[in-house]
Amino acid sequence: MKFIVGKYIYDTEQSEVIGGTTVFYFDMIISTLYRTLKSGKYYLIKEKTTTKERTYEVLSEMDALEWSVKHLNLTVVMGRFSNILELA
Repeated sequence: MKFIVGKYIYDTEQSEVIGGTTVFYFDMIISTLYRTLKSGKYYLIKEKTTTKERTYEVLSEMDALEWSVKHLNLTVVMGRFSNILELA
């Protein structure tokens, strides 16, 4: 999937998958966090399985970290964001 925000082209085939979640409400919603290989920008894609509706959101590194803390395994979060995490 490709989309454009500003002057940047985001392409899921040219990006690294950080992780994702599946949520069941009235519909199954799959959320996947990606990081572009070239510039290191983060973005989130949400897909509703029954309607095939897709939405995307470009995230800052801190927003990507916050989303990851809520939805992904601690090992994944610490491995991906070790450069900005600090001991309290």
